[in-house]
Amino acid sequence: MYFRSKDATRLQSTAATMPDLMDDLDRLLASQEGFLPGDWLAAARASGSGQASATFMEWNARLQITNWGINGTHLQDYANKMWAGMVGGVYRARWNSFLTRLASCLSSHCKWDEVESAQADWNLVDAWVNATEHYPDTPSGESQL
Repeated sequence: MYFRSKDATRLQSTAATMPDLMDDLDRLLASQEGFLPGDWLAAARASGSGQASATFMEWNARLQITNWGINGTHLQDYANKMWAGMVGGVYRARWNSFLTRLASCLSSHCKWDEVESAQADWNLVDAWVNATEHYPDTPSGESQL
């Protein structure tokens, strides 16, 4: 909306609120057992028969809940999950990158490149898919912010 109307001030103002909103949502999700990726990823690792297999199974579980397939399949977010850690991590980074690219394009008067934007999003999520950080499997915090 603000990009199309070329309102850089409102775009930047709205973009500035996103990190706090994403962090609040992440904390809220962390307070509920059903929104924790720890069990999902641990179960995937446990299904492997050795270290290499466990790593592959975790990678596959991460891929399934984010990019879903290989680059260029256009199935990104097919089975995305709004889980604690993912919202404050991968999705927060993706939104920040997207809004930064929008603001940059607006200030330089460039034509928005949807393919380039989709590739940048893919790359951010792919880095998370290939990571191995652990996530909690027990809730923390309060359900009220």
